Amino acid sequence: QFVEKGSWNLPEFAHTLNELDENMKKYLPKTDSRLRPDRIALEKRDLSLAGSEKRRMEQKQRDQRKARDAKGEKWAPRH
Repeated sequence: QFVEKGSWNLPEFAHTLNELDENMKKYLPKTDSRLRPDRIALEKRDLSLAGSEKRRMEQKQRDQRKARDAKGEKWAPRH
């Protein structure tokens, strides 16, 4: 069954997976996608803000990579 929640036309179960419970926020890793400002703006249907936040985050990643490359450092995922 599909519900009209946020106009995304997703099953109700999918919406429950994406919802951010304020009580759980303190347990989530900083990298949880539900905390990304671009995603929050997208869910609020603020496409302009979502796009600018995404570009800001991508530019930050490019700048970090450029700085690592300049130092000769290799990127490695955190464990």
